[in-house]
Amino acid sequence: MMKTAFYAFLLLSPLAALEACATLIYVANNGETLFSPEYGWNVNAESIRFSTLNSEQVKEFNGEGKILYAVTKETKNNQDYRKLEGRLLVKPYVAERAIDFTLLPENKVEYACGGDEWSVEFVNETLETPAAQVSGEFLRVESQKNYAFGFDGIDSASHFYVRLGVEGAPIYYPSGGVYRPAADNNVNYLGCCEHSCVDKENGCKGTVLTAENKCVGMDAYRYQCALDACVPVVEDCVTCDNAECTALPEEEPGGEACVDSDGGLRPFEKGGIGENEDSCDGLDVIEWYCENGEPQNAPIQCEHGCENGACREAPQCIQGDSSVLYGGDEFLPYCSVEGLVEYSCEGSELHSSVTPCNCVGSQCAATEEKVDGNGFVLPALAIIIALAAAYLWLNKPPAGKHRKK
Repeated sequence: MMKTAFYAFLLLSPLAALEACATLIYVANNGETLFSPEYGWNVNAESIRFSTLNSEQVKEFNGEGKILYAVTKETKNNQDYRKLEGRLLVKPYVAERAIDFTLLPENKVEYACGGDEWSVEFVNETLETPAAQVSGEFLRVESQKNYAFGFDGIDSASHFYVRLGVEGAPIYYPSGGVYRPAADNNVNYLGCCEHSCVDKENGCKGTVLTAENKCVGMDAYRYQCALDACVPVVEDCVTCDNAECTALPEEEPGGEACVDSDGGLRPFEKGGIGENEDSCDGLDVIEWYCENGEPQNAPIQCEHGCENGACREAPQCIQGDSSVLYGGDEFLPYCSVEGLVEYSCEGSELHSSVTPCNCVGSQCAATEEKVDGNGFVLPALAIIIALAAAYLWLNKPPAGKHRKK
């Protein structure tokens, strides 16, 4: 009864007042639990539990269930050759039997709305926070989508960390060049939402988050659009009033002024601060910017990849008479074993289609024509005549023999 009332409190709290497309996920330490997946073996273990609380879906995680478990420590293993430590399992929210657990392959999480996959890793990290460095074991959760996770109703990011072995399972998310502790153990999953954003005079308006510049504690939060999401640029202050620092931390004498050549968090422009230039790290751009007069950097996911220190723009699709130009490359029709493969533009996306046919020279040949192994076209009539001549030759009377009259 107490657990039901606690979940009801979460659902009615202001942090749970989400867009219809968003899902509230509660993150918590889970005490010793009996895990018994479909293989018929038992493991008692401690874990981190992710529970979806306001979704209408019943099988959000990999089409299996509503609760995701990350096993952090085994306390009893009835069969030593089975190990669950460091693995992910899913259980339906209403299930009562331990046998309902499903072990996820490769620790990959597919979410119900489609088009997104989370990677979940057990890592040893040192996180730089506004107060101090935090070192230890963490669970790192990352989405393929930009700004897929929301925190405290004030910020969003594509990944976050959960501290292991600490009471309360604190959450840390990247913001302003550091990792900030979330005020609550709630993560708002925003990956099912279509993101769009418009800058306003005193903030920005997005489909998921609409925010005005404000003070959060002693920090100044000034919001702007980045990759179709409304996100803050955070400035640490000694005191803050009306989203402006009224007093900054004292600077050491002799420091040089911090100047970002691209003017802030602009992932589609390459900039930098002195010798520190924006650079690519896989699909991410490492974006340099100024905060409190100091150089900072933060990773930003690029939807179409990163090149030369900036996110690539979405490639253009241009339809020609017989070919398509996409991302600087030309796509021509060609013959495959299935038939004729052709390309077309659907909006800004490149699509291909196959027409089953007798394909010759990148086009469908007439139905009465045949093609031999060397690519020569033989009329069907010529084939019929050749077959008829062979039949008559095989069935002609033997030489020297005549039928009686």
